[in-house]
Amino acid sequence: MIEQLNAEESQVIKTIDYLKNWFETGINTINGAADSDAKTVKLQGDDGTNDVEITGRDKNMFLAGLKTAGSLFGKFPISIDTPEGPFEITTDSKRLEFLVQNRLRVEKWNTGPNCIEYFVYDDEDKVIAQDFTHRDAIDEAMKTYLEA
Repeated sequence: MIEQLNAEESQVIKTIDYLKNWFETGINTINGAADSDAKTVKLQGDDGTNDVEITGRDKNMFLAGLKTAGSLFGKFPISIDTPEGPFEITTDSKRLEFLVQNRLRVEKWNTGPNCIEYFVYDDEDKVIAQDFTHRDAIDEAMKTYLEA
């Protein structure tokens, strides 16, 4: 689908994809912190000298506030419709879910001077995809599984 777009349209899709991943990372961070079983929450001031530690009931209320904030953000507010139907933007959560469901793993290798590649392996240690970023490698693996 993205290959059929002109350069400007393709750049818009890539920008939306970047923003969706940024949004999802923030929401996952907020929800992960809110769901933690930390005994203490430590907040750091702008200059690094005004640290505050929150414990007990105050910590519980702070984490409840984080949980509420995470739920208020909802879903990413942009969707893309095409003549063939909605265009699905792959997010990091979907990538992780795909890896877990299909029992795949990703390894990062230095393949040369200043060259890093990511390899996606199946449960039989067979390489099913590789690329220069982890997202592209996983997306390639997803394409392989969808075609099969």
